[in-house]
Amino acid sequence: MFGQSRSADAFCRSRSCDDDWTVSDATYFKIPCVKDDQDCQAFGPPLHWPTNCLSFSVQSDGSTNSAIDLELAEAVIEAAFETWALADCGGETPSLSVQNRGNVECRRVEYNQDEGNANIFLFRDDAWPHKSNIGHQLALTTTTYNVETGEILDSDVEFNTHGATFTTTDDEDFVQVDFASVATHEIGHFLGLSHTNQYMATMTAYMHGTTWMRTLEPDDVAGVCAIYPPGEPLSSSCPVRHGFSEKCGRPAEDEGCAIGTGRGRSATGAAPGLVLFALSLVLRRVRRARRR
Repeated sequence: MFGQSRSADAFCRSRSCDDDWTVSDATYFKIPCVKDDQDCQAFGPPLHWPTNCLSFSVQSDGSTNSAIDLELAEAVIEAAFETWALADCGGETPSLSVQNRGNVECRRVEYNQDEGNANIFLFRDDAWPHKSNIGHQLALTTTTYNVETGEILDSDVEFNTHGATFTTTDDEDFVQVDFASVATHEIGHFLGLSHTNQYMATMTAYMHGTTWMRTLEPDDVAGVCAIYPPGEPLSSSCPVRHGFSEKCGRPAEDEGCAIGTGRGRSATGAAPGLVLFALSLVLRRVRRARRR
């Protein structure tokens, strides 16, 4: 009725659907956001990149609040991408390659229709510009995609270093919010996965304050292997929509595309058929007290 249903896997794909769907919208072939018995979106084209060679950039300032400079940020994010790219798909790895395009000056989440772009990982030291009714947001991945096909055009990741202290230590006694764990989770969204109801999976919606989300569970592995099946040829280039740009594409007084807080919300200034989709990671409970 509304398009092809998802397969009965435990992982969840991000899908193109409309939060504000009504019965009258059936005439326009819109797809409602309907959850299945595993709490995954049941209908709509899955969000996907047009190539299996993806690129990212890190905002050059890093985070002063969490003592994470550009070099450390790039190292952690690259390692998190590698965790997904080296997943064990039955003795093979996903058909996925990732390229660091270098640091960028732009500190905004945006998609430019007529100018260059970058898939940016950035830190919010000064303020967290998003509201949440479900808890304390640690990070947010905002994806711009074609609503009819699900093709991803751009994806940007924000880390809430204003509201939380991110740490990079391996010592569980000194972990506050583990940066590597949060990065690994957000990269799952970047690749096309949504939240799962599998409590111990990296793609669970809730952060638990330790380092265990740095590694993948079977649910996560099944997801990345399904989206990027092993054995497929790797793209020879990692294109960025309208070309790569290390600077914001719009003047500072023009914020460009608005940041969506859910599916089906139109992007300000975006071309018809494009929407923004945002998924956040929430701190549900703090880790155990430090031992003396």
